[in-house]
Amino acid sequence: MLLPGLMAVTGVEELLFRQILFRWLEQQNISSKGTILATAVAFGGAHLGPLLIGGEVDGLFYLLQSVYMVWVGLLLGELRRASESWVISWAGHAGYNTTFLFVLSLIDDV
Repeated sequence: MLLPGLMAVTGVEELLFRQILFRWLEQQNISSKGTILATAVAFGGAHLGPLLIGGEVDGLFYLLQSVYMVWVGLLLGELRRASESWVISWAGHAGYNTTFLFVLSLIDDV
């Protein structure tokens, strides 16, 4: 039940970061590396949400997650650049999220 919603959110994230923002930065004549870095930092920043609005989970968790998401965003940005398609970065993002959920389900069963 969680997977369809997660895939939809993943699609929206990729549309925003690896299609709209990515293309806009390219149109501003930003280098490929600069575009990938900027979209990755924005992607990481988006994962700070609960920390910025005073979420109940420890702020350090969201800070570390955000830094990690910059790294994931760099990989997804490179997928986007190499393939010239945000759909490919969406597939990579969806694969990452599905794998992450699978690993969490294994940990939960232990």
